[in-house]
Amino acid sequence: MPAKTEYRDRFYKSYLSTHSHATFGSVDRDLISRGPYLKALIKRWLPKNMDESILDLGCGYGALLYFLRNAGYQKLRGVDSSSESVNAAKKLGLNFVEFGDVLKTLLEARDSSYDMLISFDILEHLTRDEILLCADQAYRILKPGGKWLIHVPNAEGIFSGSVFFGDLTHETLFTRQSLRQVMSVARFKSVRVFEDVPVVHGIPSALRFIIWKVSRTIFYIIYVAETGDCSGDLVLSQDLLAIAEK
Repeated sequence: MPAKTEYRDRFYKSYLSTHSHATFGSVDRDLISRGPYLKALIKRWLPKNMDESILDLGCGYGALLYFLRNAGYQKLRGVDSSSESVNAAKKLGLNFVEFGDVLKTLLEARDSSYDMLISFDILEHLTRDEILLCADQAYRILKPGGKWLIHVPNAEGIFSGSVFFGDLTHETLFTRQSLRQVMSVARFKSVRVFEDVPVVHGIPSALRFIIWKVSRTIFYIIYVAETGDCSGDLVLSQDLLAIAEK
């Protein structure tokens, strides 16, 4: 397994407060602001069977796991390499969140032991060798037909630089093509890629959604004019969502 570097140890030790600029006191406010998005994510992408086993890799303080638990999911596990984030998760009552290395967790898991994996803003922190190792191990530990929910910065996004370069621990930037390339090499049978767009849950978010749609149309026209690519699967949001299926 690739060696852990000093910068990772130093940054991840206080990742919650130095990157997210959050303390445990502000986690509750963060849950409120992220709630509509995460609930919509669960409704659209998570399995309907709440008894399926789910592993959240690099779960942070467990925001997604918090809403999964509240929705009734039973077999949850989260792993994060920031002790600060894990402690915050414990204070939320997420006792299934543990401190650990993502790659080590994958390597130690049994074959075909999970129905679903989640890696939200994790793969961009890895080197190319680590990404391929992660993908190979994800494939191994997923059950047949199992799915991997992935969220990463999008190199084709209109303002992708603000996401990727906003965190000094980021190593790799993805496009829909490069993510599909990795998953294909790791033998996943299908990869679907989607834009990560604003979720409408009130007037302000509705306005954001409308402005995004108008702006996206303009940039899409420019892209087609330059490349001639009219395939229709262009992802222009800062981040992209993907579902890889074993």
